[in-house]
Amino acid sequence: FDDLEDDGRLEQARFRGDVRVASDEFKLGSDALVVDFVKGGDGEAIERILATGGARVDRVGEVGSLQATSIDLSLARTDDGRTIPTGMVAEGDVEARDPGQTLWTNRLRVGFRPRAEDDRPSEAASGITGEFAGGDVGAVEITTIDAGDGVQVRLEEGARVFADRLQGDGVNRTLQLEGDDVMVLRANVVADQLRDVQFDDASRTVRGTGPGRFRYYDQSVVPESKGRIERPSPPTRTSLAATWSQAMLYNEDANDGGGRLDLEGDVRVRSTPDPMTSDRLDARRVSLDLSNEVGGVRPVGERDQGLLGKDGGKTLDRLVARGDAVLESRTWNSPARRGEPRLFRVNGEHVEYTVSTREALVDGPGGLLV
Repeated sequence: FDDLEDDGRLEQARFRGDVRVASDEFKLGSDALVVDFVKGGDGEAIERILATGGARVDRVGEVGSLQATSIDLSLARTDDGRTIPTGMVAEGDVEARDPGQTLWTNRLRVGFRPRAEDDRPSEAASGITGEFAGGDVGAVEITTIDAGDGVQVRLEEGARVFADRLQGDGVNRTLQLEGDDVMVLRANVVADQLRDVQFDDASRTVRGTGPGRFRYYDQSVVPESKGRIERPSPPTRTSLAATWSQAMLYNEDANDGGGRLDLEGDVRVRSTPDPMTSDRLDARRVSLDLSNEVGGVRPVGERDQGLLGKDGGKTLDRLVARGDAVLESRTWNSPARRGEPRLFRVNGEHVEYTVSTREALVDGPGGLLV
């Protein structure tokens, strides 16, 4: 302890060596801790806590934690005498974890605001953004989140996002991810070459503005893991690949939770069902209907949610193309693809293709070439 004022009030306290702090709401541990008190204030109100060296904060009674090389917390006293956090900066191998998702980055900045005593947190389950945007932190709620330099997010259902920057809006419960090549990965499904992606918790949707690429594989791109991983480099050869020029919308609740991906703007879909077949689908807009593959058996303590988990991959069931749609399939007699292939082509303003049966439907005027 040092820097006592003339009236004996403390200005700063420093602690070193396996520091541990416990309160009714959280536990904090670090190698060193500095506590700054309000100068000239009433009593000994704390205005800053700086934890350095393996800093970690755990919520008491909840599955939530934050760890980093350093955690710098700013505090203020409310009119009713409470001391609450107003902002936090975490730096160095940051990991923020809660039941809905985990965030890794090298720098994380969070803004808070007081929660009114009669303003109870929402009972809604964590969704796409969950606690990161609008989470409940006792007497305060999160208003803003800003992360940069190597952002990676793992959602509860196993999806991952890789980006350069992340901004969260706690009021509207949205996350905005930006970068030169944002990647969204879920088991055997990959969307990348994106620059601007927004996760909306209320609508359970993911929106991408501008061009991008979608790839669908027969097997998962990376093994399932709950820890931080290196950004993967998926194989060039895919079961299906698609590109677009304007926008992407993924609806998590569509198709009974299987999801639907809507692509817009000069959409080009290419598929190789087997070595002797090459398919293409071109249109102004294309929707891909997905379904969940069955995951593994849940642990005993989680079987109230069902015996089988939903952490398996995705199955592509149907494609719906609208606007100058052309569906074409070429089949050769051998994998060498020599000679002229058998050609099947349909076109129209509305074309549907069922993957399992390889059947095509043209709704309205169209053409057929065999």
